[in-house]
Amino acid sequence: MLSLRTGAPLLPAFIRRVHGMDHRLTIHPPLSVSTTGDREEDVWRLLWELTREAEAAIRQHPQEWWWMHRRFRKARPAKEVGRAIPGTPT
Repeated sequence: MLSLRTGAPLLPAFIRRVHGMDHRLTIHPPLSVSTTGDREEDVWRLLWELTREAEAAIRQHPQEWWWMHRRFRKARPAKEVGRAIPGTPT
């Protein structure tokens, strides 16, 4: 939200283990943050881009990702399940 409000760039960054206790931090190029005037649309677009970056990082080094805890404690309302992300290709 801060990025959307101020236009500040978002730099996706990921850390991975390279050997033993050594790690490598990779900082990706800034995501372009554009606003359409529709706040919900803008939030969805930004989340879409962030998710794509995270997915790419996970696919490059899947052995680094192991989530065993419940990330989402509340179920989404039935009317929102399966809702398309505004402005994304189907």
